[in-house]
Parts: sequence; structure tokens; C-alpha cells
Amino acid sequence: MGQDWQIIAPHQRETIGSVGKLGEGLFDGSPSRLVELLAVPIVPDDFYLDRSDRLALSDSRTNINRLLEEKQGQSKGYPAMDSRSTKRKAVDDGEQDIQNRRSQKLSKSNSNSSGTSCTVGLSELPVEMLDWIFDNLHIYDVITTGLLARRLWKIARRHIRAYYISRFGRWAGESIICVGESLGATDNPAGLLNKSEEQEIQDGYTSDDLDELGIDEIGPDECAPISLYHLAEARYKRGDKWICEFGLIGHTSLLCEDHDLPRSRMSQMRDIFRYTEEDFYPPDQPWILRNLTTKEYVRSEAIAIKPEHICGPSISCLGFGEVVLSRICWSSSDSTALEYQGKVYQGVWAGHKFDITTLSRHQKSLSDRIQWRDVSAEVAAEIAQIWEAEYGSDWRDAVSGE
Repeated sequence: MGQDWQIIAPHQRETIGSVGKLGEGLFDGSPSRLVELLAVPIVPDDFYLDRSDRLALSDSRTNINRLLEEKQGQSKGYPAMDSRSTKRKAVDDGEQDIQNRRSQKLSKSNSNSSGTSCTVGLSELPVEMLDWIFDNLHIYDVITTGLLARRLWKIARRHIRAYYISRFGRWAGESIICVGESLGATDNPAGLLNKSEEQEIQDGYTSDDLDELGIDEIGPDECAPISLYHLAEARYKRGDKWICEFGLIGHTSLLCEDHDLPRSRMSQMRDIFRYTEEDFYPPDQPWILRNLTTKEYVRSEAIAIKPEHICGPSISCLGFGEVVLSRICWSSSDSTALEYQGKVYQGVWAGHKFDITTLSRHQKSLSDRIQWRDVSAEVAAEIAQIWEAEYGSDWRDAVSGE
């Protein structure tokens, strides 16, 4: 019959949730969620530029490199950017002039509204302090606060962009594993968990965990110790929640609708999110799956059933997600509900770290001290065996719908 399986990132304390039986979840397209979590985006050169900045680029006197450096340097905390950054200015001359003129106008104002006074005081804080405030706010509060004043919105936009791009490739470089429901409490891959995580398993469920799971009475399965599968089920949050619920366009609409933005702000918001998925994941570049733990990589063209199935890191019908899932499973039981009889239930990549990146970016990062191995042929052969066992010798036609 098979056991249920769950893809998790233990150190992130996140889960994709149950994929059901492996004999179903491996073939139903759900592994594509792994691609969204592992693919590291390429940030467009003008991503941090405002509309006015892009208009300025039409002026031959504008230094594009300086403008980009200033904008990227102002957007801290973005994980996929190069490590180089420029120090943020406190307040540039132009902004200082605007601030002085605004202060003069405010001094003439007869308004005694406490709300207005609060807004005035906040908007006049130094840029560094406002950045610190925005860094510690939920994204919805960043938007709401940014709407209070024009200057606040200018600063908030940087943080909204940084939040937006940080949603992509969130599991890149994180240990991930697909744990089976029958996993024993002490049967985890060696070195996967730290001491505190192992202690959680030994301590078992808390009363809050039982409430979360809707368990009224403690039975044999709820007694300590518990398995990593059940720990994740009770305490881990959904790592792909943002992707599943919102996506690129849906998230933009949700932000606009929830906060009832005025038309001018909606236009600016859409300008922030005007990019498509292809802008971050160019389809005209070759992408590879990398095992950062073993220093191995897999080429997209070796996995795709047909070249036309490849679109950047995404490969329709059978792609990098299926490759990863077929190799990261781990359980004490060999029950997989697969026709394939190989040792999928204790995969050779279980608990390893991965990312999906472009071949050119990988080549630029190469070092003589670290040797990478192309395992595309080996992985493709194993994938063919699994899929042939499930669909027969014409499995490629069956999977591609021909």
C-alpha cells in the first residue's frame, strides 16, 4: 500500500506538506514545487530602479553603473545578489532639499491632528532609522506604513522589492529530505539533525502539538519519542505557502486589493511587480541542478524528455523536481508504492543541500580547489529505470502524452 511522505527542510523548520504515496506524488507534477524553492533567480539589472530612474537612463549623461550601484546598495538583505554592496547615504543632497522644503510647509500648517503629527514625525526620521523600522515590520505593515507619506513610500519600495525577490529559491543551500511516515525516531541520516532537533524528537509532542493535530487522546503513535515526519507535521510551517497561494501576479493583486491602494499607488505597486517569471529565470540560458553537498550537477537537457520541454529551470513532464525527490527519500520501511524495486526509500541524496542555477553562473564560481562531477548520465539512467518500471518501455510517450 505504501506510506505517506513529506518533503521538509529541517533547519528551516519548513515543509511542503504531504506528497501522499510516493508511487503517486513522484509522477503527478507536485515535485515542481521543489524547483520554485531551489531555483536561484537572476535579478534584472533595472530591478531596483524606479520609473523615474529608467526615464533618466535615456539621458546620455546618466551613469547607469553608478545608478545601479546606488539602488542595489540601498536594498540590503537580498540573498541572491552579489556580496558586493555600496554603503547607503544618510540623505543625499536632493532628498535633503525636499526634506527642508517639506519642513517649511509643515511649519505653516494649522493642522493639530495627532495622526498627522505622528506621520510627520515618522517621515522625518533619518533614512537609516526608517530602514531599521521597515526591516522589522511584516510586509503588509511595510506597505501600510509606506502609504502614510510620499517619503515613506519611496523608502518602503526598496523593502517591498527585497521581500518580493527573497521569496524565490528559499531552500537553495538548505538541507532537504523527504521523510516517510514509517521513519523510526532514531533512523535519521547521520549528521542531518543537530542536538536540539534530536532532543525535540526524544521529548515528543507537547499539548499544543496535539491541539494543532486535532488529537484528543494520546495513543501509542503519540508517545515519546516521535519521528521526524510527525515532528514536522506538528511544528513546521509551509515553506511553499507564498508560491502556492499567490504566485507572481496573484501576489501583486492581493497586496493592492487588501490595502485599497489609491490609483497612483497601485500604478507604482504594479511597476514594482511588473516583471514576469522569465525575467528572473531566463529560458534562453542552460540551467543545472547542483548537489552542493557532493559537488555533483545534472544538466537539464539530459533529463528532459524533449528539448522543447525545457523553459529555464522548469522542465515540463519530467524535470529537476522529480530528480531531487527520487533521491532524497528516507524511511525505515521500504514501502514506496513504486513498481521500481531500487532502494528509493533511502536515497543517496537524502539530507543534502541543493540549488538550481545557470550553467554560466556555475562556471564563473568554479575553483581549482573544488572539483565538480557531471552525473547527468547516471541520474538520467536511474530516472529511466524508475519511469519504465511504472509506465513500460514507451514511458517517454506515455509521460509526454503522445
